[in-house]
Amino acid sequence: MADILEGLISLGDALFQHPDPTERKFASEILRVLFQNHSLQERDDYAPTVSSFPQNEEPEKRVGDCVLLSLAKTLNAMSPGGSQEPLEKRTPLSLLQAMVKSFFTFGPDIASRLFSKLHIAIRFDSYEFTPSSRVKIGTLVQLPSFNVKDFPWNSCKVAASLVLLLAAHATKESLYSALKSQSWSMGGLPTRELLSSSSSDSLLVEFQRARRAALEEKKTTVMGVKLIDKHIFDLEGRGVSETYFSFAHSFAMGVGPEGIVVWQGFGKHGYRLDQYIRDGHARVRSWDEAKQFVSNFEKLVSAKGIWSAKINKLYKKLFLVDINSLCSAGGPERPVTPRFRAHVSIHCINDVQCQDVTKFLWDANAKWSL
Repeated sequence: MADILEGLISLGDALFQHPDPTERKFASEILRVLFQNHSLQERDDYAPTVSSFPQNEEPEKRVGDCVLLSLAKTLNAMSPGGSQEPLEKRTPLSLLQAMVKSFFTFGPDIASRLFSKLHIAIRFDSYEFTPSSRVKIGTLVQLPSFNVKDFPWNSCKVAASLVLLLAAHATKESLYSALKSQSWSMGGLPTRELLSSSSSDSLLVEFQRARRAALEEKKTTVMGVKLIDKHIFDLEGRGVSETYFSFAHSFAMGVGPEGIVVWQGFGKHGYRLDQYIRDGHARVRSWDEAKQFVSNFEKLVSAKGIWSAKINKLYKKLFLVDINSLCSAGGPERPVTPRFRAHVSIHCINDVQCQDVTKFLWDANAKWSL
């Protein structure tokens, strides 16, 4: 938190010199919170004016709200009107990369707080469209309850949901279906009955289609890919699924003219999305690397039988987690599902544009409650 506060003080100092009065007011709000436990003289020594800020809230929450506003401001600055770089000079895939990375500017906990506002807004239709087709999200909307553990970035579904929502088109249908595709409670994940009557999607087919659109039409496609453990449903039917660790996983993949980008998080014994980005894994991969990734995935999902060293090797290449080590006798997890039976479900967002990626307008004044 110390690094965040130091950064906010620097931000406030810079904004006090800004010619725009709204920027100076924002600086005052930052400094009012940061110096709320200091004397009036200390505050006056730092800055000429400090505007009023709601006093009926806990200091920790006011600081948290201030950091949340700073993150909202950072993301809004990436929009066509807020960025110094002309929109036409950016590609949808590179912009999506930057937007996802910027979501973690102030750390994973603040990112979880902001994502919770987005998740709830889309889930319960609590947002507005502006005349310019932006999607206005209440940054300071008061939720009935919030726990950062409800939106962890090591959850593969939370990680994929963020990417899909940022890539979705600015329509109710696109936003809702993007979120639903990764949600049990919204009916986006399959049941045992549905799995028995539906065919598995093919990442190879979707990748080839998206690659053609990228190379021939300069279009960008974003996919949410779910690897589903069919056998765990059989075990659940027998009441013994809790004794096994499921290999099920979700990830997001963007395909554009420049190549592909993969985003993912992996459970409490794996990694968070921001760590995955930090370690350079969410880089643009060449077409050769892309083909290898898809080939490995197809080999994995076509495997059958007991969990083997070959399956484990492919899984580790794709998702950077050694299941054999994780689920061994001395490992932190339960034994892996004894039989490998995979099903794939893919949600595609076609022709993603830069204006799709910058559609969210994070608004501090939109405080409607649910």
